[in-house]
This record gives sequence, structure tokens and C-alpha cells, in this order.
Amino acid sequence: MPEQQGALSRDEPSASERLGELLAAARESAELSQAQMADALGVERSTYANWEVSSRRPRRFWSLLPKIARITGKSLYYFFGLPEPDGLSHEARALAEIYDKIKSERSRRLVYEVADNALRQEGG
Repeated sequence: MPEQQGALSRDEPSASERLGELLAAARESAELSQAQMADALGVERSTYANWEVSSRRPRRFWSLLPKIARITGKSLYYFFGLPEPDGLSHEARALAEIYDKIKSERSRRLVYEVADNALRQEGG
């Protein structure tokens, strides 16, 4: 019997499993433990840990997702696996946000020169 077009293969994680992976990755990139994230959200550590591994997410999770996004510096688009509306990757957006925080023109110029040199070394 041929595989249905558009059907998920058994090797691909479900959207809900993928969300758990993205939660964990976002938390880790923010250098937070599950306990720290749970504390920031006002939930038990075990509750938060379940959100990272379980496919079941109660209404409370969905109401806290915007706060999770703010804490981790990710957008809601990230958690749904969608591209940003402006077409920038999550990494490019994070880099731009860091650059915007630099006040000194000299430091900004240095960041630009480092990025430009890296690009040249890669042949770009």
C-alpha cells in the first residue's frame, strides 16, 4: 500500500513532540534549568518538565507560552516552527538584537568588521 502524501512518517516527531523539543532547546539556550524556568513561570518543576516531554499540554501552558517566549528570547513563531514574518532566522534576529544593544559606535564598527571578515573567509 503506498504511503499517503502529506502523512507523517513514523520517524518524524509529531508537532506536539517537536514543541517539547523546542521548549527544551529555548530553555537551554537561555541557560536556564527546568527549576529556574518553572520558578519564573510560577509552576512546579515537575509540571514544567512534563511540558518538555509530554504531548499533553493543559490550557495553563498555552496561557504561559508568551511568557516562556519572553523569558527565553524566542518568538511565538519559533515555538510553532514557523518562519518569522520578516524572513529573518531566529539566530539572525538574536544577533540583530545583540547588535542593537551595543551603544558605542566603535564597538558596533568592530562587530561589523568581525562579521565581514568571517564572511570573506567563507568566500561570501
